[in-house]
Amino acid sequence: MRKRLPKEDYVVKVFGRLLVKDVIYKKDSRNRNICYFVCECSCLSKNIIEIYYHSVISGISTSCGCYRKERSYEASQKVFVTHNQSKTRLYKIWQGMHRRCYYDSNASYAHYGYRGIIICSQWLHNFKVFYEWAMINGYADNLTIERKDVNGNYCPENCEWITIGKQQRNKNIMSNNKPGVNGVSYYANRKKKYCATIGFNGKQIQLGSYDTLEEASSV
Repeated sequence: MRKRLPKEDYVVKVFGRLLVKDVIYKKDSRNRNICYFVCECSCLSKNIIEIYYHSVISGISTSCGCYRKERSYEASQKVFVTHNQSKTRLYKIWQGMHRRCYYDSNASYAHYGYRGIIICSQWLHNFKVFYEWAMINGYADNLTIERKDVNGNYCPENCEWITIGKQQRNKNIMSNNKPGVNGVSYYANRKKKYCATIGFNGKQIQLGSYDTLEEASSV
């Protein structure tokens, strides 16, 4: 019988982004006791996960998966840097999808990545493919990307280009939402700007102030 790891040697220790909360044992298919660490990730989601102990102490696992997603996003930003599109609105839309889906520090992550929404493999690291799809499927500067199924991923079969007005009608508008766009809760009269906000954990978080309603609604 294998010697059990003393909890006091590992509980409250930190490995990467993982805080060990408990040490447990589970039976495998051969009825052997296998040690797992119950860990809390330090990311915004504060995920509690059970990980094979050796993966944690050896450094193979350092997070709940959020670090891998962030690295994936960072890698995607380095691909096709010579496409001469990095300052265009379409490129910013592509970047915005990555931030919402893979950066748990992004204010919109709770409604996208946290819910399991991802970007398809064709678009994930390849702006050129996304660009070509956009051009073929009617992209224009007055349109915004919309997922047909709000619980579905960003992929060709689930995305379309629509007007911001249509997107507004597709969303549930809060009763106190004066500008009439979900996520733009009020117009700052003094600054004469539209303020984009998002609700998270019962709090309203201000994302920034923008000159136009379109800019504020596309954050």
